[in-house]
Amino acid sequence: MSTDQAPRRFRIVIDVGGTFTDLGLDDGAGRVRAFKASTTPADPAQGVLSVLMKAAFERRLSLTELLEGTDQIVLAADALHGTDLAGLEERLARAGFAGRLVRPDAPRAPDAP
Repeated sequence: MSTDQAPRRFRIVIDVGGTFTDLGLDDGAGRVRAFKASTTPADPAQGVLSVLMKAAFERRLSLTELLEGTDQIVLAADALHGTDLAGLEERLARAGFAGRLVRPDAPRAPDAP
């Protein structure tokens, strides 16, 4: 990459279902790709990591490079709660993700008056 070109920033949406974990990757240049991996019911976070690795492989990046280049992950995951979610957040951080993890179904704090 030339020095005058800013690094691409990815946005990712992940849906953890009972059978499959789906991922949508916006590459920051107007292209969106979809990926799918099996969900592991005993460890739903493993399906998330598997589908992220598929996306990284297609982009010819390591998982760490993909996560370091990601601003935001939107996680729609009814299967991930409590310790599963905390474990996933920790695993993503160890792999290089420092962006924002958004849970659209998570309870929100009320707006300040």
